[in-house]
This record gives sequence, C-alpha cells and structure tokens, in this order.
Amino acid sequence: MTRIVRAAGILSIAGALLASPSIVPRAGAVPVLITSRAALGGNDFFDWGVLGPNRTLVADPFTILSQSGALTATVLNPSGSFERRDQSTGWSGNFASGDRLLWTRADSVGPMVITFDQGVLGAGAQIQRGLFGFFEGVIDVYSPDDLLLASFLLAGDSNQMPGTAIFLGVRDTDPSIGRIDFRVSPEHHFAINQLDVKAIPEPASLLLLGSGILVLSLRALRRE
Repeated sequence: MTRIVRAAGILSIAGALLASPSIVPRAGAVPVLITSRAALGGNDFFDWGVLGPNRTLVADPFTILSQSGALTATVLNPSGSFERRDQSTGWSGNFASGDRLLWTRADSVGPMVITFDQGVLGAGAQIQRGLFGFFEGVIDVYSPDDLLLASFLLAGDSNQMPGTAIFLGVRDTDPSIGRIDFRVSPEHHFAINQLDVKAIPEPASLLLLGSGILVLSLRALRRE
C-alpha cells in the first residue's frame, strides 16, 4: 500500500509538470547580488561577438538572441550608442584576453539597458570603467512589469591586469528579472563581456522531467 500511495504522489507531480505551461514569478521578489560567474550558474548566454568584429559600430537599440535561441534581449544606450571591442586588440583593460565586449563608446556614460523577452532567474557580466582607477559598478534590477526591484553596487579597480574585471550579477529563486541596467560611478564610458543568464527550464525540459518521473512511478506500480 505504501508503494502505491508513493507512486500516486509521484504521478500527481508528473502530471502537474506536464500540464504547467509556464512558471509564474512570486510576489515580493528579492534578487541578490552575485559576484562570480560560477555562483550565477548560468545555463544560457549572450555573445556580443555575433554583432560583428572588433570596432564594429552597433545600432542602438538592437536585439540579440541568446546562444540557445530561447531568449531575446533588447539592448539600449539612452545617452549614446554601442561599439564592439575585443580585449587586447581593441580594449586594453582587465577582461580575459580575447573577450568579446560591448562598449558604450567614449562619448557615452550609459546606462546599458538590457530587457529580456521573458523573466529570468539571473544575469550578470564582468564590467570595466573606461578610465583606470577605482570605481563602483552598479546594476539596477527590474521586474518584467518594469518595476525597480533592487540596486547593487560593487567596488572595482579598472586596470590592465587581464582577468581581474569585477563580475556584477543578480539572481532570484523565481524568474522575477525582466530587465537589468549596467552603469558605473563616477559616471564614465564602460564595457561588459559575455552576459550569462540563468533562464527558466524550457517547456521541453519540463516535459522530459515529467516523463521521467512518470516512468519511475509506473515501474513502482509494477513492482507492487
């Protein structure tokens, strides 16, 4: 009897997963600051290299697909435009050599406004101010309804030591993040590298998970 009850419970969970079309963000979302790519645990990313080679002028605003093709982001610079740069050959900063960067250009202080076409669990990138010295990286986090959820500041040192750029990211337990704004203080032009994203599972992934649970529950019933 215990096995039958347990299997029935598993069947209920599987059914809920298979029937659920989406994951709904909870009220009162509270994003937290993330300061490393590993801690973010991204499962998708935006590669600025697809916008063109080093020194390509980029339209403002522009839209870009994530590496998986599951997410679209619209990127805006209210105070100017964008340019593609590569660390070492077009940017002498502290990103890793060869990193493909998105730069606000010398005549613009941003912010770099990145809006996702659906809520995500987290997002972040390394950031560097275009003037050597100490600065603060700032990330503002908005809900899919464009409500400000949180703002975080992280101290950084803009220099020429490769791989030392600060990582500025946010994460939540639910997909409450619809938009992030990057900027630096004191205001100046800046660049970011690859934007990692922690997205909600694809419907296909939920279907596979539900199907797997269903198979396990049926096996349990047969054993009974």
